[in-house]
Amino acid sequence: MNRRLLFIVAALCPAFAQNGVIPYAIGYTQPSAFRAAPGEVATLFLYGIPFGENGRNRSAQADAGMLPTNLAGISVRVFQGNSPGIPAGIFAVQQIEQCGLSGVVTGDQSCLLTMVKLQFPFEFTGDPVLQPDGTVTFQLPALISIDVDGHLGRLFPLQPLPDDSHILTTCDASWDTNPSSVCDRQVYHSDGSVVTQDKPANVGETLFLLFYGLGRTDPAVPTGTPSPAGVAATDPIQDHPRVTLGIEPNFLNAVSSSPRAIVNTSKAYAMPVTITSRSLQSGQIGVYQVSFTVPAPSLPLLPCGNGVRSNSLLYATTSQGVESMALCIQ
Repeated sequence: MNRRLLFIVAALCPAFAQNGVIPYAIGYTQPSAFRAAPGEVATLFLYGIPFGENGRNRSAQADAGMLPTNLAGISVRVFQGNSPGIPAGIFAVQQIEQCGLSGVVTGDQSCLLTMVKLQFPFEFTGDPVLQPDGTVTFQLPALISIDVDGHLGRLFPLQPLPDDSHILTTCDASWDTNPSSVCDRQVYHSDGSVVTQDKPANVGETLFLLFYGLGRTDPAVPTGTPSPAGVAATDPIQDHPRVTLGIEPNFLNAVSSSPRAIVNTSKAYAMPVTITSRSLQSGQIGVYQVSFTVPAPSLPLLPCGNGVRSNSLLYATTSQGVESMALCIQ
């Protein structure tokens, strides 16, 4: 909600009489610190970064293979405890101007929104600590620095998380960050095709989801490196799974783009779903694959078709909340 308002305010900024005031957020509390899990792929949205050295908008895309730690003059580091700065891997940098009419270049640096798609370092610690008395302690805040053209940036607080799950959507492949876009989470058949009304899932079939932000793995994979095969996602604490799944049958025509819920919204009668594997996807950077078997429903399902786009709702729950997506099962 706050980010959408921020984009609207910035878009209406007039192309004259600029005073350098940059809207950051609107609400009733100060914006919270950055939050991230080790290895998480996400985008930083930044104001105050100048044009590139050539006077043009910064725009760069990393080549295939290992990610660079500096792209278009921008680098990001995480500081935790007394450790030196741990560099993030950077996928892409893009600057857009948000003032004036659409397509009109004002050349006003205060109008620049800089987007940095990156992988946070796997090397910092996000998992909580189980104390001898049974209490659980989360990690203390770390610090993050955004450095530009070799100039060291100021330090901002960063809260390490055990996980910060984001199920990949239709917008992620094209790096569509427009707040007005509809970004549906997707469920995949084992052959990589998407589960749809026209290609539904079958009871007993193995499907999979793709995630960002599921945290620590075993073995560890260096930041910015395509994952080898066989890298498992771990649990933060023994007997506390990092992700669980459930299906609510006969939940018709649900949407797959609703925001992640802070609390578990699944009903008590949602069927538990058996996860068969959790691992980094081989050859990808920071992408987790969670496979599961579709359970047999306790009651007959209303078939998809004739106005029924989906007949079940799939829940994915982590320590940071619940993501849901429509599913068609036959």
